[in-house]
Formats: sequence, C-alpha cells, structure tokens
Amino acid sequence: MIYSNILLLAETLKNKKIGVSCCDAGAANIIFKMLEVLNIVDFVVCLDGPAIQICNKYFQEKINYSKSQFFANINFLLTGTSWSSNLENEVRKIAHRKGIQSVVALDHWTNYKNRFYYKNEYILPSEIWVFDEYAFKIAQGDFLNITVKLYKNFYMENEINIIKNFENKNKTKKFKIVYILEPIRKKWLDNETVSGEFQALDYFIKNMSALEINFDSHLILRLHPSENKAKYTRWLNKTCFSKKELVNSTTPIEKQLSDADIVLGCESNLLVIALFAGKKVVSTLPPWAPECILPHKGLLKLKNMVGVKS
Repeated sequence: MIYSNILLLAETLKNKKIGVSCCDAGAANIIFKMLEVLNIVDFVVCLDGPAIQICNKYFQEKINYSKSQFFANINFLLTGTSWSSNLENEVRKIAHRKGIQSVVALDHWTNYKNRFYYKNEYILPSEIWVFDEYAFKIAQGDFLNITVKLYKNFYMENEINIIKNFENKNKTKKFKIVYILEPIRKKWLDNETVSGEFQALDYFIKNMSALEINFDSHLILRLHPSENKAKYTRWLNKTCFSKKELVNSTTPIEKQLSDADIVLGCESNLLVIALFAGKKVVSTLPPWAPECILPHKGLLKLKNMVGVKS
C-alpha cells in the first residue's frame, strides 16, 4: 500500500489558514498528532467533547473559537466525524456555503456514508484522509467521486512505541485483563432490557474458560470518554475477580496495554492499537450481535472460540 507524500502535505498546509473541528477522541488524536509531527502550529480550532482536552495535550493555550469566529480565520477546513456531536457536519456545511475546501479525517471502518448525513442531506468533503489500508479500500468503494488519500497514522505509531518501551518494566505476575468499554446504544435482542455493552460483558464472564481466564486474574475496565464510572460500578462489584478496578479514559492507556496479557472489548479503536502492539486481542460481541466492524487480521472473536477445544 502506497502512502501519500507527507512532505508535500506539510508544505501545502503551511500555506493554508487551517481550521480544525472535531469532537470524538479517535479523529482528534490522529489529527492533532499529525499536525504536531508536521510542525503545523498556526491553526485555529472549533471543538467539542473529548477533542478539547486532546488538543490541549498537543497544543496548549489554543482558543476554542465559536463557529463565527472560526470561519473568520480559515480557508481550509479539517474535521473528524462524530456520532456524539453535529458540530463537524455543521461546520462542513458552512464551509460549502463559503467555498472553503474541506477535508475529513476518517478514524474508523464503518458507516462511512452515514457519518455525512445531516438534516436530510449528505454534507460531503472535498477530500478524505484515511490511515490504514482497510479504511482506504472501504472509502474508495464508498466515495467514487471524492479523492481519498492514505497517510501514515502517526498517533498509532507513537502509541505502539510507548507501549513497547513500557513492556517488561514493573510487570506484575498476576494475569492481567484490560477490557476496553464503549457505549453500544443498542440492545440487539427483541424485548431485551440489557444494553449491548452489558450483554458483551456478561458473555465474556460466562465464557472465560474459552480464553483460559479465571477469577484469580486482575481485571481492568477502561471507560470510554463519553461514559462515567457509575454506569459500570454495580456490574463490576458483582464479579468475583481477585483484583478488579474501573479506570477513567484519562488514565494513560499505554501503560495499561503494556501490562496486559489479553485485551478485550467490542469494536473500539483501542483494540486496534493493542493488536498492532502485539497483544492478544479478542472481541467479546456475542453471537446474536452484529458482526464486529474491525476488519483487521489477527483480531480474535470470542464467539468463535466458545466450545472449541485446543
């Protein structure tokens, strides 16, 4: 797979008045790490949600502009795509009206077209950037009339390097499980009262033997940025692990993944980071849930392991 010329991109961006708008953590991490690596510091932001804190991590003291202030200062728009906010579609629509070039950084592998559907119309960008070969193939198939470019994922590379540097330092002897939480927002089964994320957690507990895990292990539940501890406290308290904890999404993920013997979750981006870092990674989506949207080779699926003897 051939990556687009990153040096050419850097020169192009340095001649633009860049505006960055995003909300969710996935795109924000990729965008701000890329700008840091390319030494692009002269840009303005219009942010919401976790993206505000992530921007401050890479670029301190950036003013978070209102939409009107934002568009007074830009001629090039770079956004993410979010389920939790309409901000990116709103600013992309304004950019269309003003004739401003808009580029979208896609950070996932599913529902690409639906990400651009807003108020009964598709708010499509001038160009799409993706960051691995799977996303590149999907985006090329979904957007035949839009330029799709593949760039290196500097955020992913950095995370993997940090994880590797942490490994074997202060490693505990107890078998450690890191479970990456995420809101599913669907119940899957007819008349089901339990939301999808808890169905997956219960399916994991019921089938731990397929993973060769027992309650003598250390279980870490890592929260999604949009959730709080209260949601999962009761579930965790009911489990019988000898050591268990619930950690915020602000807790550095690199140390957690470096210590992990196995990483579990449904279909979070963090599962991909763990996979590329060489960890054993398993999706806990139960058989009655939709297929896991992560297309990466090496990702195991618990439903395929249940009842299979080694």
